[in-house]
Amino acid sequence: MAEKTPLLATRLARSVSADFAEMALADISEGKTALDERCDFLLTKLDAFIQIISIVGNNTEFLSMNLPKVEAARESLKEVYAQIDQLDALVSEVKSSVQSMEQKVEEAEKQFTTSYQMKFFKVLQSALGAQGDNSNQYRRQIRFEPPEIFKTEDFFPKERSQNECHPR
Repeated sequence: MAEKTPLLATRLARSVSADFAEMALADISEGKTALDERCDFLLTKLDAFIQIISIVGNNTEFLSMNLPKVEAARESLKEVYAQIDQLDALVSEVKSSVQSMEQKVEEAEKQFTTSYQMKFFKVLQSALGAQGDNSNQYRRQIRFEPPEIFKTEDFFPKERSQNECHPR
């Protein structure tokens, strides 16, 4: 057994040294090329990121200079927003007034049609010689009562001049 141990150690040493020599002489150029390409790609991405950070920094200065102008423009638009709200209210009021007028017209048409038909039947009765009640029981006093409609002054006071409504 004593003889086998040095022999085993020698074989193991030769095997390890052969493996080590093979690893030392291995061609790593292919792996190195892929690693170099990956590093170049990452450096390109890092450069693009630095450029974006630089642009954002420049835009921060731009925004800090122009933000007060934007805020002032927004403040000046508040009057326009108020006018738009007034126009919206006016449109709603006009819609309501138109519906009311349409309802009055429909009522008048019904009354006129009924009154017209009564007159027509009376004419037919008198032409045919039928004795009818000559009283005015079928006559109706048709009186138009205009509905209350909107006034534009309620939405746009007269003291405003045309120039104030359209700032330039």
